[in-house]
Amino acid sequence: MSEQTNCCPDHDNGKTLYVSDLDGTLLRSDEKTSEYTNRVVNSLTDKGILFSYATARSWITARKVTKGIDAKIPLIVYNGSFIVDNVSGKILKGNYFDRTAVNDLLDELFIKQIYPIVYSYIDEAEKFSYVPELGTVGLKKFTDSRKGDIRENPVSSSDDLRKGDIFYVTCIDTPEKLFPIYEKYKDKFHCVYQVDIYTDEQWLEIMPMEASKANAVKQLKDMYQCDKVVAFGDGKNDIDMFSIADEGYAVSNAHEDLKKVATGIIGSNNEDGVAKWLETKILSLEKICAMDVYEKKLSEEINAIAGKQVFFDVDLITELDRKTTEEIVGYLLSWACSSQNDRPITLGRTYLTKFSKEWVTERIMAAAPAFLDLGDYWDYRRLMEVSKMISDDLFRWAHEQGRGSDDPDVAEAYEDYKAR
Repeated sequence: MSEQTNCCPDHDNGKTLYVSDLDGTLLRSDEKTSEYTNRVVNSLTDKGILFSYATARSWITARKVTKGIDAKIPLIVYNGSFIVDNVSGKILKGNYFDRTAVNDLLDELFIKQIYPIVYSYIDEAEKFSYVPELGTVGLKKFTDSRKGDIRENPVSSSDDLRKGDIFYVTCIDTPEKLFPIYEKYKDKFHCVYQVDIYTDEQWLEIMPMEASKANAVKQLKDMYQCDKVVAFGDGKNDIDMFSIADEGYAVSNAHEDLKKVATGIIGSNNEDGVAKWLETKILSLEKICAMDVYEKKLSEEINAIAGKQVFFDVDLITELDRKTTEEIVGYLLSWACSSQNDRPITLGRTYLTKFSKEWVTERIMAAAPAFLDLGDYWDYRRLMEVSKMISDDLFRWAHEQGRGSDDPDVAEAYEDYKAR
């Protein structure tokens, strides 16, 4: 297994594993990844970022809908039942039902006239088996969408559903029939009870208790000796994955229960929220890696004042409240008007000129008295230099701050600038 590391691990608390759900998260509503998402993920994995996905889909269908993504590491499929090699589809870690337990489950389902899709390995080949004549409309919709799939295995009787090594059971039926089954077995098996986002059909997915996205993510984390996990999701079945992640981000279209436990809310699946978050995050890390000691200190202070990461995006700063923006501008002004050391002066002035003239002029006027000693010659002179770079209105205002100064050097500078 080749060694891969983040582009800037020192600034990301070590080696990080990024894991995303697929449907409703990485995939758009057309069940595809966008060209933008493909480009971002491929670019980042080429740089050594560890990115995988955890999905209820099989390896075969997951590969189809993510065919534009060249993931480098194993994938989590069937809601964590399997970890598979991304290239060959070989099962690296798998979870199967105990034979007696799954037969008891199937007995219960058949008594309730619930006829599921059963996923199993029969004669070393993966199959999903179902009884066409006994299936619901929802089941038929699903199986029709899988026509041509080499795993499809329509059978003639419910007893045929018991064949092979079973690892996953999917029921598509009414809530009235499925919810009591969920309540009875949720503490015995890993059960996912939710409405399908594409068909609005009620699903109940049942798998061995050991099979979960959370357990699979932990196993993948150990395989790659990662220090941190960042997860992305949209459904209630992603809650367990978020529970073991260091950070969990819900797309804006996510279920409210997931949003409640999320580290933050990002753009929706149709807005490529995961890819945009990754691109912004990793690019920020790369920029931090390239910083010198002064720029790192400036970024840390600006982010601390804002209470969040804003240093690389002036638009985020302009969205903050007036008091906070005045404090940020005042801090930048104190750097821009340093009496010595060219680097802080250059950084402060460069950053101040990134804002619109009118916006930053107003805030410099408000912040300058608190952050500078306008009776000091060097502060006054530096303020004049900064003001001249930004706007005529600010220059005239700054000039007036020297009128009638008790400091003869400031008074002389005022007259000198006035003569100009």
